[in-house]
Amino acid sequence: MSAHPQAQSGEAQAIADIAASRSSKAAKVLLCGGFLLLIAAVALSNLRPLRQSWQHLATALIHGQGRTEGSPWQRLLQHNEAVLDALRAVDKAYDDQSPFCVALQPQVQAALCAMGEGGDEVLMGRAGWLFHRSGLRALTRDAGAAQGPQASASIRAIAELADFLKKRGIALVLLPMPPKLAVHPEALGRDLPAQVLEPAWWSAWKAQAQRAGAEVFDPLPLLRQWRKEQREALYLRTDTHWTAATMQRCAEALATHLQTHHGLVAKPDAAARTLAQKQTAHGDLQRMLRLPAGSTQFLPQEIPIAQVRNAEGLPWPMSNRGSLLLLGDSFCNIYSQASLGWGSGAGFAEHLGRALGQPINAMLRNGDGAFATRAMLSRALQTGDDRLEGCSVLVWEFDATQILEGQWKSLRYELGKAPPSSFLELAPKSRQRLIGSVVSLSPTPLPGSVAYRDFVGTLHLRGLRTAEGGALSATEVLAYGLAMQDNRLTALAQLRPGDEVEVELRPWAEKETEMGPLNRGEPQGDLFLQPIHWLDSLRPLPSEP
Repeated sequence: MSAHPQAQSGEAQAIADIAASRSSKAAKVLLCGGFLLLIAAVALSNLRPLRQSWQHLATALIHGQGRTEGSPWQRLLQHNEAVLDALRAVDKAYDDQSPFCVALQPQVQAALCAMGEGGDEVLMGRAGWLFHRSGLRALTRDAGAAQGPQASASIRAIAELADFLKKRGIALVLLPMPPKLAVHPEALGRDLPAQVLEPAWWSAWKAQAQRAGAEVFDPLPLLRQWRKEQREALYLRTDTHWTAATMQRCAEALATHLQTHHGLVAKPDAAARTLAQKQTAHGDLQRMLRLPAGSTQFLPQEIPIAQVRNAEGLPWPMSNRGSLLLLGDSFCNIYSQASLGWGSGAGFAEHLGRALGQPINAMLRNGDGAFATRAMLSRALQTGDDRLEGCSVLVWEFDATQILEGQWKSLRYELGKAPPSSFLELAPKSRQRLIGSVVSLSPTPLPGSVAYRDFVGTLHLRGLRTAEGGALSATEVLAYGLAMQDNRLTALAQLRPGDEVEVELRPWAEKETEMGPLNRGEPQGDLFLQPIHWLDSLRPLPSEP
């Protein structure tokens, strides 16, 4: 069927008018020049804030990940991976640190929220509820996702860890935490059911994980039952995570399961107690929206938490050895770390420890639950720190959306010893003041661009000497330090390769319990196996004239 004659003639007339339009040479020069100046202004305004990311990319292009090992092909792959990571960091820096984005994004976001829209990764629900888009993606994938490349990679990583643990007589128990949208779909849309939903691919993935040698402690049936028993929400209104009450019940249910099915003997401490408190905060999803300061579009939420205390009234102790090793992400940390906004001393590890009557050997890290804690365990083992000594069960908690979107790189699990190194390694309880030149610094996120207020960066120094000018046998050092604190960049984040600094260091082991769970940038390549310290203080030195 032909188009309507009037429509045809109207379109032809428009094309003719465009073809007949004319502009003076001066107008063309003005328009083109203005356009080019706008592009140049945007580029120039980005040079200073993005300098660190570009220097990080340049370092990756020249040096890759630093020291590498293996065949030439493996070294080439490691170098390529370092360059890709650096490119991703540059791309993210343009989104997070461009002055145009920083200036305009909060106002635009406020207008979008007023119209009922969320952000790139945040969905707006009903009555002030917010959801992470990864939850929607996980719930809307079909059954075939269980055989997709990401899910298959997760099974390979699980099998890799399970095989290693089996050789040491250790059981692997997975605790994949379902996304908030699966538990409270009715808070997103009026037509959605008020019941816990199960993704179409979930049961098939669980069966694969169990065939790979792991047991899946699935919280979905428990959450479904608890929803029927109580009217209170099981997850926080503007946060990704569960409420403190839900977390505590899950810890107690897991403790019972470990006693019944894995022979862990509970030794309840009758004198142990919980201290009830009220906590009021905004959630991480609200912070991700990066609304203007002082925005009242979302109100803070008040919830009860229960701090765990031992017989002496002190916070429940942690350990680095035990019959249970817990790997976990921010679902474990949410009520343990004050920097997350919801209190401290009341987290998953504390309540699990109280239920079992023992300190918990825990390796916890906010974010990247598919990879970060596995990497922590791999590094500890390879450098001779056997966190699995005396262990009979390893519980690995992670956000279930990581199954389809996480980082499932293969890792080595073997007990070794620290390699010979030119890197400084301090004796326990010692301190060292020294001067060195910055080789590299892990990229730091822009304050407000991520869900977490604090970020630990990795600093690599070379050309070491004592603060008094004396020589050192070690020529290099690695140190963790706060690069972002309470959503503010520190002096560490301002450093650039080549800067001279004076630092005071202590062994990382003294700060690991406090700072280890924070989100952080890790050393790359086999720098990952070098001794690492904690940065107590840092003072940039003036450059040579």
